Amino acid sequence: KNLTHAFIGGDKTDLKIFEEFDQRLAVAGSSCILLEGYGLTETVTVNFVNLKSDRKVGSVGKPLEGVKVRIVNSNGKILPTEQYGEIELQSDMLMLGYLDDPESTGRSVIKDDDGSFWLKTGDIGKLDSDGFLYFKQRQKEVFKIAGINVFPHDIEKVALTFAEVKDAAALFVEDGKHPYVALFIESETEETEKLEAKLRQKLAAELIKYSVPEQIVSLRNFPRTNVGKVDRTKLIEFISQ
Repeated sequence: KNLTHAFIGGDKTDLKIFEEFDQRLAVAGSSCILLEGYGLTETVTVNFVNLKSDRKVGSVGKPLEGVKVRIVNSNGKILPTEQYGEIELQSDMLMLGYLDDPESTGRSVIKDDDGSFWLKTGDIGKLDSDGFLYFKQRQKEVFKIAGINVFPHDIEKVALTFAEVKDAAALFVEDGKHPYVALFIESETEETEKLEAKLRQKLAAELIKYSVPEQIVSLRNFPRTNVGKVDRTKLIEFISQ
């Protein structure tokens, strides 16, 4: 009950976590709520954070003082609010570059006509009209099917609306000339066929056809890395079994 502040970052967080955390702390008599933030190694520190007095669940908050942000498309054009693109940051805390790697530095740190430097984060996100940043996922995790961008997060978000689904991971499977999406779900239900049927129906109703998984694999427990993240490399192994 004496806890006042708690922060989370490092990856996209399931919205269920915020609801469960806030409820448990409230029951314990604490005013603490879970506050999400965003930062990168290349910017040394946190650049965005939600405040108890200024918070939007699902966002990573507003920029700290001295941090500038813009969202750009693949051609470098600055996008308006509510449009997803690559997050670019400008900050006094921006790195000088990658050690002994001028090529990577040149790809990541770009110089504007006015001499200012911007970091290309490689992350996909958007800004809303109130200045809150919404992180979607890493650009390298986005895959293309028939030339259309498919966002694994969008697929996983729909799957996680089912109470029986503890976790979800959408992967791109390159099967010769027929690439497709496979959705892995972590669930303890015995009625896997019934759950998969409900999932397919909801996914087909809410997603574009290229994002609808061709295969759904149900597992009791996901393989995980040493830090507890889903080991997507090992998940692929279940496809060939």
